[in-house]
Amino acid sequence: MSDAAAPGWNRMGERMKQRARLLLAALLALACGDAMACRMAGYVWPTSIQLATSSEWVFIMHVNDVLPLSPSEAAFASSAFESVPAGIPFRFPTEKAQVSLLRSLKGDAPATAVVESSVEGCSGVSLQSGGDYLVFANPPETGDGVIAPIKGSFKLGNAYAQTELQKIENHLTLQAMKP
Repeated sequence: MSDAAAPGWNRMGERMKQRARLLLAALLALACGDAMACRMAGYVWPTSIQLATSSEWVFIMHVNDVLPLSPSEAAFASSAFESVPAGIPFRFPTEKAQVSLLRSLKGDAPATAVVESSVEGCSGVSLQSGGDYLVFANPPETGDGVIAPIKGSFKLGNAYAQTELQKIENHLTLQAMKP
């Protein structure tokens, strides 16, 4: 190959490298889709301490059983994915879980309850049967009594979760001591 043809090959090689970098960036964005889906320009998500301060309830619960969607809820969810109503606020149905209160850190959460198991709309937490969770929540606004965890609630069981739980417990203890 002549030296005159080499610059053309170099440009082609550079374009291929650029396309490969763009493809890699796109694949990484897809891999992080759930995390990126809940990002909003200019919005800073509250810390666990801020959530503990602003939530009416902070409690540790055990998930006894995750309840599947009812047939009517599943049918609605399926049809809503195909034609989401424009301009009409609605919520996708979510799985719910039967839970037991292990310990209340703030507020008077019920001893047993039904809790939404969802990360839909960048809120909530995905619950698994048999797991223990730290939950930030406010009393239910609807008459069904279902508790909706606030985004930032998390599953217990690893070192990071235990450290966060300890920070929250310390913060709430100090807040309770203030006059």
